[in-house]
Amino acid sequence: MSRHVLDHPSDRDPSRRVAQFARIESGARANPASKTLQRRPRSADTAKRLKAFVRIARSKDS
Repeated sequence: MSRHVLDHPSDRDPSRRVAQFARIESGARANPASKTLQRRPRSADTAKRLKAFVRIARSKDS
């Protein structure tokens, strides 16, 4: 019978741990493309379309 996973010695290399944290952190950050879209000025036409979409969505939910 083999030993449990926790019974095996693990690699305690700090550089691996830092790399894993960096990978997790980079995945948690927002995509630069979405930031660009958020900062883009809204036109009057876009606001009108958004209001229409919201009105339609709310009427379907009722």
